Amino acid sequence: MIKRRQERISAEIKKVLSVALFNMKDPAISAMTTITEVHVTNDLSFCDVLFSVMGDERQKEEVMNALKGASGYFKGYIAREMDLRQVPELRIKLDDRLEYQDRINSILNELNIDHEDGDLNE
Repeated sequence: MIKRRQERISAEIKKVLSVALFNMKDPAISAMTTITEVHVTNDLSFCDVLFSVMGDERQKEEVMNALKGASGYFKGYIAREMDLRQVPELRIKLDDRLEYQDRINSILNELNIDHEDGDLNE
């Protein structure tokens, strides 16, 4: 039961944060910034927010700093939009799984491995 509540709250926070991110006027945050996952802890005191940015390392660092700086704005937005006794502390992290997946795919393509059954193409 508790796990299901955590999942519902995580999903709702993700929706609220996506709207807040869309409404931000910060030029450091590019249009290619996406919130990929949100996880709240068991006691709902912390919330891990994973985001993805398309761009180089400098752009990612700028977006990371801007999002961390806007954590108060995000918490206020969550407090206005959701009926929570206490708004969790946000821990903003970069989600690099998409880039990792692209890198693995490019290595597989270089090796000329068939992705369907794992056989080598000859």
